[in-house]
Amino acid sequence: MVRRLLATTALVALLALPAYAEPLSPEPASAGTSEEAAALRASLAEYVTQVPFEKGILSVEPDPAGQRVTLNGAPFLKDYFGLEAKVAPLSFLVSPRADGDWNVFTNDPIRVTFDTKVGEQVHAFEYSQGEQAFKGVFAPNLFAYRAVEGFVRDTVNIQNEGATDSSTTIAGTKLSMSAGPGDAGGVDLDFQQTLTNYGQTVGVKAPPPVEGETPEARSQRELAASLFMSFGLKAGEVESTASVKGARNVEGRDLYTLLLAHTEALEADHRKALAGPLGEDLRAALQKTMPFWTSLDVAVTAREASFQSMLGTLRFGEASQATRMTGLAEDARLETDISFDGFSVDGAVVPTWAARFVPKAAQLGVVVSGVDLKAPADLAIRHIDFTADEPFPEEAKAEIVEALDPARIKITLKPSVIRSTDLDLHLSGEMGFVDEKPTGTLTARAVGLDQTIASLKRAAEREPDLQQVVGMAQMAQGLGRKTADGDWEWVVDVAADGSVSVNGALVKAPDSETLPETEAGPAEDAGQQ
Repeated sequence: MVRRLLATTALVALLALPAYAEPLSPEPASAGTSEEAAALRASLAEYVTQVPFEKGILSVEPDPAGQRVTLNGAPFLKDYFGLEAKVAPLSFLVSPRADGDWNVFTNDPIRVTFDTKVGEQVHAFEYSQGEQAFKGVFAPNLFAYRAVEGFVRDTVNIQNEGATDSSTTIAGTKLSMSAGPGDAGGVDLDFQQTLTNYGQTVGVKAPPPVEGETPEARSQRELAASLFMSFGLKAGEVESTASVKGARNVEGRDLYTLLLAHTEALEADHRKALAGPLGEDLRAALQKTMPFWTSLDVAVTAREASFQSMLGTLRFGEASQATRMTGLAEDARLETDISFDGFSVDGAVVPTWAARFVPKAAQLGVVVSGVDLKAPADLAIRHIDFTADEPFPEEAKAEIVEALDPARIKITLKPSVIRSTDLDLHLSGEMGFVDEKPTGTLTARAVGLDQTIASLKRAAEREPDLQQVVGMAQMAQGLGRKTADGDWEWVVDVAADGSVSVNGALVKAPDSETLPETEAGPAEDAGQQ
């Protein structure tokens, strides 16, 4: 049992992503022994096999503060990817705690450099950290870190490839994580990461001269050279958060160890291996991982961000995206919100007259609900034949598809708004399916449309080509209706028969129905007589 806990701790430590805080130091611990190091190595082999140890990728040695597990990435990249790389070894200090959890610590900066040839072109890769530290408390019963804090300073990633060169720098990265038992089973996890002074530049290379190229090919290459461009991304801060409820960490680990324990049998004859008890054990293990999690919330926010190109610069005071989803539930739900504020465009990409109509801020939200993902997943696990070339019989496929039941699905556009200097556009609506045909309603309300059309008319006096834009705006206004507040509103209804109406007025007739040939034939014959 102790060996398994040690192995679990070391394995997760190796997979952890170190990310900034004040200087971190390992927790005090008793000196490790050779016997404990041997036991840990044997336990780790149960998760990764003996191969990494034999190839010098992994090693375990006693340390004055516990056991030190070292990952040497160079032989790994050579054996599995054929890359001759320079990789700084990464070691993790592991020590047991009185409560049964484990301390994990590392402060070895990650550094990787290699060149590889693709055809006649040499691709170069370089990744380095000026400083990093990761400190966590791993809980074997959760198969997760109960607490984590970490930082990285001065991250640099440079890639030179055939068509592009890119460089990414991050001044600082701060990471924190926590986990605990879920109220309804599984594990609840919370994660936060903040990047400061993020910058990326990408240069697109012009095609090189080709020996013996035709005049037409040379002209095309010269044209491509004239279009040579680069672009860049910058952000003062990028914050990412994630919250997972009821994650099936332990069940996922058990599924992995089940397969690993039967690797030899599966490699020798996977059909024979899966035809026996292993097939049913695998089916049961897959079922236990469902629904993966109860809920998952992920949010990313960028502040003081910009995108630079040869056409100009786009700037955001703040831009964010938040996504919430259930696991494989009977009433699964996916919700996404996107917003930005302080948006502006510098450069000639936007004509002067159009600047007043460029959105300065927006909030948009979409919800997909009512999807039954549990029934199809259960059916898939129940019917899958691990030994067949075609794992699902046709009858099973039909049953799985039928279980999705599109009639239950509803897509909702949450009350949303797009704001510019002259115009605010408010949107909301929902869509469903009747006999697998879309049906729904979209409501749009424009605040400031009269002023917008007036601005367009003034601009059209100087630029006659804008008359068409004015005409389209007036046509849209003609389809709308004025509200008590003086705004303009459009309620668009789409019926299952394909008809479309705006504010009750039919603008598209129902889709025509094509008569079957057996009925159309006599009518045609009659008309020809």
